[in-house]
Amino acid sequence: MLQPTGVTRVWLPLPVVNSEYQRTLGDGGRATPRHASVTDGSTGEHVYAEFAEGEAAPVVELTSRFRTQNRAIDWSKKVAATADPAELRMWTQPTDLMPTDGIVKVTADEITRARRRM
Repeated sequence: MLQPTGVTRVWLPLPVVNSEYQRTLGDGGRATPRHASVTDGSTGEHVYAEFAEGEAAPVVELTSRFRTQNRAIDWSKKVAATADPAELRMWTQPTDLMPTDGIVKVTADEITRARRRM
């Protein structure tokens, strides 16, 4: 059995994609910590919960409802989509929780080294 020490913090991402193929229908759940809230950050909405040290039987439960639509694509006729460069930059910017420097950059450079030589 784990014996955690100190405060425990949990972040759970909420689905926020609304398109013709997916619609969010709402979120719900329950939590037992002293602090729980929904936060809106640069990468979307999250449920944040904080448990005090030694809190007995901590629980965070998140239920997200969404509707999807089936689709079929003939990939032989598919052409590359164009994307707004500003939007692409937004999704590739580093954050505190998703860095793109240090070991992440070193590993990415190693993986793509052969490809860059072509």
